[in-house]
Amino acid sequence: MKTHASEMKKHPNPWKTGLQKFIKNTPAVVAAVVFILITLSCVLAPVITDGDYYTITKEDERLGFTSEHPLGTDALGRDLLTRLLYGGRATLKIAFVALICGAVAGSVIGLISGYFGGKSDTLIMRLVEALSSVPVILLVVAVECALGWGEGNYMYAIALSFIPTFAKVIRAAVIDIVGNEYIEAARALGCGHFSIICKHIIRNITAPFVVQVSTSAAEALLTCTVMGYLGFGLDPPLPELGNIVAVNYKLIRSRPETAVIPCILIVICAVSLNLIGNGLRDAFSPENRSA
Repeated sequence: MKTHASEMKKHPNPWKTGLQKFIKNTPAVVAAVVFILITLSCVLAPVITDGDYYTITKEDERLGFTSEHPLGTDALGRDLLTRLLYGGRATLKIAFVALICGAVAGSVIGLISGYFGGKSDTLIMRLVEALSSVPVILLVVAVECALGWGEGNYMYAIALSFIPTFAKVIRAAVIDIVGNEYIEAARALGCGHFSIICKHIIRNITAPFVVQVSTSAAEALLTCTVMGYLGFGLDPPLPELGNIVAVNYKLIRSRPETAVIPCILIVICAVSLNLIGNGLRDAFSPENRSA
């Protein structure tokens, strides 16, 4: 028992150690709190506002800050706060579903490629490199043409664009793990591929997976915003952050806040996600665990 306790002290739980380091990173923690508050506000949009983000009201066009419309209205008389909350909810949902789908698919591909190696590794990585050479906007156009416009199908294109990144990161992590002695010992004991992958590989690539997800989150959000701004997003009157900016930029001279406020919200979300990603990377990177 003493030996086991001493081993636990020598090899502390990396997740516990990483979380403790993350909590000590004040910018990352503040960013996490800010992003959680924004996300909760978007999720609770029906509670916070009346939910009317689509009705065009002629007499309410281009109103300033009022008690009824805290952030004013746009050129069509629609409440800007309501549209931001519902637009944020749509954008965040599309961005994170796309990110998780791309991350899981890319990680599975990278795991298979790194674990089995050989010709399969060469073939898989050539296909991954070919996919990474295709611009996101071409993937979006192809997917939207195939599945239909204005329904958020560009989410699948963004997911495809994340597959190469995660495949390469996870493949590199798996190759490092496969070369360890305990993997050879497991094989010598008769453990099959499935057992080794589940017991030894997956548990050791979880940290790099989480770190890569967190560092890619801001990219996913900004990509969704750009696609919405370019008109590849949801059909009106459904709002998303990109098309809110696209609609309101025409008022940049007469009512600049209608375009500036959505941009500020996008910047806050992107910066928060970047700070969170940097904090997780610093906390869980192998070279910093012993620090």
